[in-house]
Amino acid sequence: MKEEDILEVEKYFEKYSESDFHSFVSKPEPCRGRYLHKVWDRFQLTIFKDGIVFQSGTEANIVGIELKTLEDLKLRFRSFVGEEYNELSKEVIEYYKEIEEDE
Repeated sequence: MKEEDILEVEKYFEKYSESDFHSFVSKPEPCRGRYLHKVWDRFQLTIFKDGIVFQSGTEANIVGIELKTLEDLKLRFRSFVGEEYNELSKEVIEYYKEIEEDE
């Protein structure tokens, strides 16, 4: 993903780790960071130092889904939440707050 797109994404995602990415099938890969969306923390990203971005932590794919462009990220996020990652409605924000409180 382009650097300017990564900087845009980082405005809406909270970094929770800078540790290397460890896999059973490869050596540790240096990460720029691992991120959770600031509202919907079930949407996780791993951004590698070389600009490769993966959505990680979904039940469908343990390794992750590569998001090569900002448009790929927008489409993937919209498929999970129904809205844009950077323009969540007040209703969606309140809905996810309620879910977190119930857990």
